[in-house]
Amino acid sequence: MKVENTLRCLIVDDEVPAHEVLSHYSSQTPYLKIVAHAHNAMEALDLLRKNEVDILFLDIEMPGLSGIELLSALTNRPAVIITSAYSQYAIKGFDLNVCDYLLKPFSFQRYLQAIEKAGAPSKQNSSSEIQEDIWVKISDNWIKISIHDIDYVQSYGNYTKLFLTGKKQLLVNSTTAHFEENLPSPPFLRVHKSYLVNMKKISSINLNSVRISEIEIPIGRTYKGYVKTIFHEWR
Repeated sequence: MKVENTLRCLIVDDEVPAHEVLSHYSSQTPYLKIVAHAHNAMEALDLLRKNEVDILFLDIEMPGLSGIELLSALTNRPAVIITSAYSQYAIKGFDLNVCDYLLKPFSFQRYLQAIEKAGAPSKQNSSSEIQEDIWVKISDNWIKISIHDIDYVQSYGNYTKLFLTGKKQLLVNSTTAHFEENLPSPPFLRVHKSYLVNMKKISSINLNSVRISEIEIPIGRTYKGYVKTIFHEWR
């Protein structure tokens, strides 16, 4: 079945697992079609000449020509979504007008947000429901809480502790990765392998930490460039 407004995509990455993840995500997105795969920048240049491409999924660190160097060389480029394990290239990427910067590993929800920025077809129902609540499991009970009440989320092994407005805390039978996939981004932002924060609750931010009320939350080394870029773009 042909889907109207299909977006043609090219995946450029030197690692096979990255192609597999993006192919899997794209197979669940009806309006996307992967037209080609490239494993280095020179192969990508050749494929871009031979194919019409709407979205370019681009890794940064590759043998030979880097993703940044490829971007700089393109004069008529498609929408670009950077997919990288390194946050330090985020500012340079946005300087080159990329649509989004996905920090590996990224969730399907985060992938969809990038696709929306890159030009996903408009939803038929413009009044689609905005997420206001999330259900969490505590022991054998399911509890509904407002996402606006969540200040931040902290990993506790296979559990997660939710810190809520009014200093209330909940120990939940889910991982932080589960909340990263199911909470809207923005305003929720991963700042550390153990922390997910609500950007609306941040009272101050510096290179090494964010502060929510009187609590100082560290920014992980690999997240610093990404957090800085996303925070400044969001505010």
